[in-house]
Amino acid sequence: MGRYTAELVQWTKVSLAGGYEHNGNSNGNIAYRIIDLIGARFVQWRGGMNVTLPRLRPRSDGEFLTAALPTVARPGTLRTVLVACSAANSNVLSLKVDFRSNGRVALVAQSGATPPWVSLNSVMYVL
Repeated sequence: MGRYTAELVQWTKVSLAGGYEHNGNSNGNIAYRIIDLIGARFVQWRGGMNVTLPRLRPRSDGEFLTAALPTVARPGTLRTVLVACSAANSNVLSLKVDFRSNGRVALVAQSGATPPWVSLNSVMYVL
């Protein structure tokens, strides 16, 4: 019988820009870690954030981190993922997040999408 091991990888809490706060919908702090899965490296995210409007609007930058991600956590090309959000005050149940190769991260919304919180739990992208 084979032996399986798992390496404990520490989470890194991010600093959020004005208009965003940790622990949205009691989902914990926004944090990421870099993990190896089946021969590939991924960035995994967790936590939720409150969004104070009008910060999140169509065509605004939507960047919610105070600084770019470190080089080790930046994808080689744009990675776009869906994230869950509150249905309250919104006409959608999900938004998209763009993880850019320059380390900037942005929520992207359409008109009418004004949720008070967004969850990054289970978000992952390959490096």
